[in-house]
Amino acid sequence: MGPTRRVCIVGFGYGGIGCVRECLKEGLKPCCFEIQDGMCGLWRYKENNIEGCGSVMNCTRVLASKEFSTCSDILLSDNLPIYLHHSQVYKETVQHVEKMGLNKYVKFQHRVESVRKADDYQETGRWKVTVKDLQSEKVTEDIFDAVMICTGHHAYPNEPKFPDQEKFQGRVIHSLGYKTNAGYEGKRVVVVGGGNSAIDSAVDVSHVAKTISISNILGVICKFANFTRNKRPTEDTEIDFGFRR
Repeated sequence: MGPTRRVCIVGFGYGGIGCVRECLKEGLKPCCFEIQDGMCGLWRYKENNIEGCGSVMNCTRVLASKEFSTCSDILLSDNLPIYLHHSQVYKETVQHVEKMGLNKYVKFQHRVESVRKADDYQETGRWKVTVKDLQSEKVTEDIFDAVMICTGHHAYPNEPKFPDQEKFQGRVIHSLGYKTNAGYEGKRVVVVGGGNSAIDSAVDVSHVAKTISISNILGVICKFANFTRNKRPTEDTEIDFGFRR
């Protein structure tokens, strides 16, 4: 047998954790780099986002039931709700990682600066990875047989600009920056979009806002069940839906 193939894994969120786990099952040698000082990526709630690292809202719950969103060899407690709160997702994931001993394959606070073909790529298919230790500022290079990118797709906002938006005197934010409904008491709020984050933030704001208007170009509302599954808005809150096909 030849030497064990080394795999570089970028990111130790849900995807990265799974990749480390599966690499070990296949007899590979994973080395994971995580830019943050902890695991779980998106599901590790932070009041203030780090550049390039998204985080869930404080009200976020898993869209899929615990039976469908867990791994096949992980049994979640019957005492947990069907739809887990993000804090429960984080706790269960950390326990799983510690039980499997996956932490020792991760270097936290390490940022991957570049991934390039190694000099002998044509013969070996290997990759040269440049990494910066954010604590010591030291930059190193290493060679890997394969690279798995597990950085997710919720790190940077896709924020549209509307005509005369600069004339609006109120607050304009993207859902990536929304954490809690504090500061929206008695406000008239418009949520643009009908996806998961739009409805989650609309439901959360509805508990304190004066009015909520949802503008959605597609005419489809995802997770509408949240309006009945979670705590209902106050009786004084008006909710208006606007659709444009």
